[in-house]
Amino acid sequence: MAIALKKTAAIAIAAGLTIAGSAGIAAQDAFAQDSVPTVAQKAPAADGIGKDPANLTIHKRVNPGDLRPANGEKDNAPGGQPLVGVGFSAQKLKGDITDQATFNKIAKMTQNHQLPKADELEGEVIDLGKTGADGATTPKELQVGAYLITETTVPENAGEAYVKADPFIVFLPMTTPNGEGWNRDVHVYPKNSMAKVTKTVVDDKVNTEVEGRKGEKQVTYTLDGVVPATPENYEMTKFSINDSYNSAELRRDSIESVVVKRGDNVVATLKENEDYTVKENKGELAPKGADVKEKYDKGFEIILTDAGRAKTKANDHVVATVKATLLNAKADGKTGDQDIHNAVNETGTFERKPNTGTGFEPKEWETPHDEVVTYVGNIEIYKTGEVDGEKKPLKGAKFDLYRCGDADNVIQSGVSDDNGLINFEGLHVTNFRNNEDAPADQIFEYCVKETEAPAGYSKDPNEHKITLTKDDRKTRNGEGNYVATENALRMNGVSVNNVKSTVPLLPSTGGMGILIVALAGLAIIGGGVYAARRNSRTA
Repeated sequence: MAIALKKTAAIAIAAGLTIAGSAGIAAQDAFAQDSVPTVAQKAPAADGIGKDPANLTIHKRVNPGDLRPANGEKDNAPGGQPLVGVGFSAQKLKGDITDQATFNKIAKMTQNHQLPKADELEGEVIDLGKTGADGATTPKELQVGAYLITETTVPENAGEAYVKADPFIVFLPMTTPNGEGWNRDVHVYPKNSMAKVTKTVVDDKVNTEVEGRKGEKQVTYTLDGVVPATPENYEMTKFSINDSYNSAELRRDSIESVVVKRGDNVVATLKENEDYTVKENKGELAPKGADVKEKYDKGFEIILTDAGRAKTKANDHVVATVKATLLNAKADGKTGDQDIHNAVNETGTFERKPNTGTGFEPKEWETPHDEVVTYVGNIEIYKTGEVDGEKKPLKGAKFDLYRCGDADNVIQSGVSDDNGLINFEGLHVTNFRNNEDAPADQIFEYCVKETEAPAGYSKDPNEHKITLTKDDRKTRNGEGNYVATENALRMNGVSVNNVKSTVPLLPSTGGMGILIVALAGLAIIGGGVYAARRNSRTA
């Protein structure tokens, strides 16, 4: 009987030490999904462990893919990516593992996926430090015993969420792979599940929807969520990508596609109502907090079904392409503004499989939000002319607006009102597109040109260039110049002055003017006749 107990303990150690603690898994078989347990066919007796301390090094890897040997030795190709900044602690379980009965009791706990209770622990909680650039903690020398290892902190990387590993038990020392001795330099590889989401927007040359405006008004959003690795003995029961926006500024038109990408390859095209469903909401999943400037009031979730989740693997990307129309919201700071934000995050749940241990709660994750923004603003034209010797606003002047160098593609036309004003609202800024500063060779200018002058005035022949950067906040002063103004709307403008027509008018037929011309003509003829006769007499 003693031999059987020793072998059971050896299996628990060899299959448990290095397989304890993958992403979110406790006890001895925690690495089963990421590592292949190495089972010793024979094992030394517990009373041969000795009293010399052992070193423990914990390596953290993110979303592993391949199964690797798990034998307590250093793995030179562990899979996944090293994770920096993960903290761990250790606390010793009561009992002397050099005693065979105690050893067997603790080993059975690991086999049954049973975590120790508080009264089964002793001594101080030992800080094992945080993982470094190589994803490993500094080796820690610990006294002989069985220890409960707890992941205490995870890094806070932009756009990423990490599912903590469940606590797990590690024996120090552990058996060597061949079962003939004890390994006092133990390496374990608990691997975290990492979820991440990113969002991109293509909005170059897109302006807001305004009546009479030509050109593109739809932007394309890409929502990209990374599928985290499912911890051993858990199953993924929910995966969703959640989009949030302000309904006064955006109108979702369509979800063009939802695909699963593995590397650069599309491995599955998902079908609505079969692989995923779409659930509308009122912005409940939007970013929260005092620093959130957007008025998020609408959103939708793309929720993978069982069939959809079955088509994914760890590290796959679920990529949704969405079309939306930019709306010209009332820029009052209450309904909307001139910064059109759109946010996305990813949520999901891992649940413990039946009959795989007790005391394990579902593991939910929620990534930080990734936001993109489209900046729009206004261009104003102030039209004036000479009226009774004074420069005053002119009504009825027509102007075209277009990108300089592209006069054939008029974006919008307008006519000056009683105040001499034309306001082109909701235009894309000239120095920022696709959620980043535009390269120098892609910064452009708007041009405005008068196409029809008010009656009695000459048409201005000039093309007026105007920039509209995301930092342009100007108002018109009393002299008609546009100057920077704190807390103003994003706007720039130009003043255009007309002069009265100066083309001379021909005199009317039958009037006094034509009579004078006729009399002058007769006088010239008469003078010629007189000179001719005089010359004739002289001859």
